[in-house]
Amino acid sequence: MKGKILFVDDDKGSRIIIPNLLSEAGFQVTACESGDEAIAEFEKENYDLVLTDIRMPGLDGMSLLKSLKQKYPELIVVMITAFASIDSTVQAIKEGAEDYITKPYTEEDLIRRLEIVIEKKQILDENKRLQLELSAKYQMGNIIGVSSGMKDVYAWIERASKNNLNVAIYGETGTGKELVARAIHFTGGRADKKFVTVNCGSIPETLLESELFGYAKGAFTGATKDKIGLFESADQGTLFLDEIGDISKNVQVKLLRALEEGFIRRVGETKNRRVDIRIITATNKDLGSMIKEGSFREDLFYRLHVIPIYLPPLRLRKGDISLLIDHFLKKCGSEAGKTVNGFTSKAVDYLLSYFWPGNVRELENVIQRAIMLTEKPIISHLNLPPQVKDHAITDRRQDKDLVRLADHEKDYLCRVLKEVKGNTSRAAEILGIQRSTLYSKLNRYKVKLDRFR
Repeated sequence: MKGKILFVDDDKGSRIIIPNLLSEAGFQVTACESGDEAIAEFEKENYDLVLTDIRMPGLDGMSLLKSLKQKYPELIVVMITAFASIDSTVQAIKEGAEDYITKPYTEEDLIRRLEIVIEKKQILDENKRLQLELSAKYQMGNIIGVSSGMKDVYAWIERASKNNLNVAIYGETGTGKELVARAIHFTGGRADKKFVTVNCGSIPETLLESELFGYAKGAFTGATKDKIGLFESADQGTLFLDEIGDISKNVQVKLLRALEEGFIRRVGETKNRRVDIRIITATNKDLGSMIKEGSFREDLFYRLHVIPIYLPPLRLRKGDISLLIDHFLKKCGSEAGKTVNGFTSKAVDYLLSYFWPGNVRELENVIQRAIMLTEKPIISHLNLPPQVKDHAITDRRQDKDLVRLADHEKDYLCRVLKEVKGNTSRAAEILGIQRSTLYSKLNRYKVKLDRFR
């Protein structure tokens, strides 16, 4: 069965023809002759979709749409009419209709459009089911995702939490590197000790050394008393050094010495102070390239890069976006003190098609903004920021220019390889194919791996 449909039309002939047509196509259909009867029927039984005529005596289709969406905001409603107008179309979409079908239409077109909207609902329902089913296993704090890339991250967090080795977290801005660091600390043996964090990129080089190691009274102008550094503050716990790729060569030397010898020396002192801490670092930079350029010490890299964890960008984990949307909707709605039940299907389409250069952080900000702007319990695509709407419009324009399927595949292969810097094992995993199949495709499209490494 493709789905359960409630069909509403005051025309007796239509209530015979349409249900028979849709039943033959694999749908389960119940017919009603009025809006009031449809509401009564919906209270007795659950349906995947309501297909309703607009012009009916009593409670017409538009009033039925509004009533159903108020009670069941996630319900899919498709309008059908022989009297189409721009105003009625706009009103129907504004009230939450998923589609607007004008008579006359072909049987094939009606079935195809209903199949598309029901399939979309089934995907969203499956994502929500997965979120509930897998939350206990695959959620650590606010880290959310069930994609293969995120399952790898969870596995590495679990491994890292069982030892005290240094961890290096790599990922683009906004992918959640600090969340991963916190998950490692608070699920490990140091969970009852301090978790101290510092953004190395936000502190000037002249101050970073004293912030990390502390200083003695009189060490420099303004040092009117002794100060404990972050290394000592984190003793017995974890020190998280975010944006490690931004520290200077001078501070790199001092950091390396502290890691090798297990003690630190405050600025202006000769006394060594023993510290026992775990170091977790994070960066959005390519430290390998920085080593080649001479801007990052190779010996320090290997001290930090004991357990590497790579966070995939949101554009490579599209299957997690619906889960994240639902999570941030609840979180941000609660923080704003507003009851928001969901997004219109068009808004969801926009969110799913956007490429998210700011990753999870950008998605959360977009949802916060939409909740603030909406005056209804359902967020419209009109509440989304310009960059999201413009991207969706551009995508639709580009879709009109048909391109060979092979060109699409070649382009996507190159995008994935670029993201993983030519790692064929990782690329094959993301693409869901064997590595031998990947090599075959690269050979067919004459793509050289060297360009991505």
